[in-house]
Amino acid sequence: MNFLGTEVSQPTYLVESAWLEHGAFASWLMRRVKPKLLVELGAHHGFSYFSMCEAAATYDEETACFAVDTWVGDEQAGTYGDEVYEAVTAENKKYSNFSHLIRKRFSDALADFEDGSIDLLHIDGRHYYEDVKDDFESWVPKLSKSSIVLFHDTQVTRVKTH
Repeated sequence: MNFLGTEVSQPTYLVESAWLEHGAFASWLMRRVKPKLLVELGAHHGFSYFSMCEAAATYDEETACFAVDTWVGDEQAGTYGDEVYEAVTAENKKYSNFSHLIRKRFSDALADFEDGSIDLLHIDGRHYYEDVKDDFESWVPKLSKSSIVLFHDTQVTRVKTH
């Protein structure tokens, strides 16, 4: 398909995700930017992460990809057992030569990355302002000089229930 004047493929890994309509964007971004190091904070079922991994495998095999998550959930995503992590681990086998799952809290994973090394950071953890602000500020030293940062859920709307 053509997205913003660039031929891209739609992701093939389809799971429940608020990112489903952004699959072509993920493919386009990876094709255009060709980051050397991608880090996603908060992978959950992995749609956005694996969309970018699939694009990296298709367009640029020099990208190293890392998903950081505890894979236990929270009050926004709900809590869940190991079945989600097991499904993500199974999908990750396709990309095991360049994709790595880090099962840690975001703050604990900071030490796993050198300062100035991350070209594309996707922040998709808890969606409270304070949490996102803390994630961003904590990870800024890890960003390269030409980095791009994606924030998920910047306009959360709540449905009132009575």
